Amino acid sequence: MGTIYQYTELQLIAFVLVLMRTAAFMLTWPVLSGSLIPRNIQILASIALSLLIYPTISWQSLAPHLLTESLVFLVIREVFIGLSLGFVSRFFLFAVSICGEIVSITMGLSGAQIFNPASNSRSTVLEQFQVMLASLFFLAINGHHMFMAAFVKTYEILPLSLEALNLVGLRKIDVLVQEIMIAGVKMSAPVLAAIFLMNVTMGIIGRAVPQVNVLITSLPANILVGLGILFLSIPVFVTGLDEYVQVAIERAFQLVKSY
Repeated sequence: MGTIYQYTELQLIAFVLVLMRTAAFMLTWPVLSGSLIPRNIQILASIALSLLIYPTISWQSLAPHLLTESLVFLVIREVFIGLSLGFVSRFFLFAVSICGEIVSITMGLSGAQIFNPASNSRSTVLEQFQVMLASLFFLAINGHHMFMAAFVKTYEILPLSLEALNLVGLRKIDVLVQEIMIAGVKMSAPVLAAIFLMNVTMGIIGRAVPQVNVLITSLPANILVGLGILFLSIPVFVTGLDEYVQVAIERAFQLVKSY
């Protein structure tokens, strides 16, 4: 076989397989996968990480199959593993987005939406604020390092192989969605409780003093109280994020082991 820069054809194909899983993960993992990061930077980062991972894995057992029709199956397998890991690892960001939507609706600010370039969609201002806060915290605790280290370990659990994936673990996706919803509600609980008590108070005032226009007065009051509780609960919000980042890593490993 001819060589390209002192690498055989088999070695180059094995490297491409590693690159497929790495690139699929890097394009979907938390915070650093949005459109705010240029695609060429993401691709270069995927290649750099693949170059670091490639010497540490074993692929020689696949050598007879790398130049056959099995190669297509191997590429699809690696891309599927990378994409599923990336989406599951976004657990805490999905929960934060749900929290932001619930808080915005509760405070009456759901109509104040702006374009979010990270997700190429429109979202509320409060949701974007909380997602940015969660992203900064994720980077501050070196969450990207933890996820990258966890991703490298997936090659020990799911090495390059011709074995078909066991998709039974995907049946538990409904449990994951349930956990995300519960996490989002828990994050928004302080504001929900404060707005509920505020509405009860305004209702009592409206009954006691009919001259007060509760409908007009309650809106700015809810916004003021909601923002106050939101900022006061930031330490609790940030503390809870650490737990949810760990949960995201655990769920990603559980998914890998189920394959």
